[in-house]
Amino acid sequence: MNHIIKHIPSFIDTDNPPDENDFETTDQLLNIPWVKRWESPFDGRPFYRWAKSGNCLMAEYDGGKFWWVVGYIHDPNNIRLPER
Repeated sequence: MNHIIKHIPSFIDTDNPPDENDFETTDQLLNIPWVKRWESPFDGRPFYRWAKSGNCLMAEYDGGKFWWVVGYIHDPNNIRLPER
């Protein structure tokens, strides 16, 4: 079983803990509702692909010119995504 914790940028002030989910496969990871919502355009930029950078799950937009950290994966070695 693997685990992801949602990234909350430091400029967001909240008392709520970040969302966390367990998953077994890359497909299950990408279908977690709070992850899946990143497949929508962001700030007018079209979604391009999912990627990882170290233990970070990344959503890339506009052909990879713009990206956002979505969450932190406990064991990224078993995730089949391109490296950023």
